[in-house]
Amino acid sequence: MAFVVVGGNIFGMIAPIGTEYVIGATGSYDWAFGIAGILLLVGATVVVTMARSPMTTNRDASSAQVAV
Repeated sequence: MAFVVVGGNIFGMIAPIGTEYVIGATGSYDWAFGIAGILLLVGATVVVTMARSPMTTNRDASSAQVAV
């Protein structure tokens, strides 16, 4: 969990600086939003494809429980 928090904080500090450089180089926000969108899709793809096990519930086990 600590690696996730540290990684999020590092990229949270780098993102505004990188955005400033992109806007300065291109003169518009188009590329900054494009890069953010691409990184969002890459992150979602990594989470979906590299999970150790499927993120589903076991319906058979939940229906076997008796309500008290």
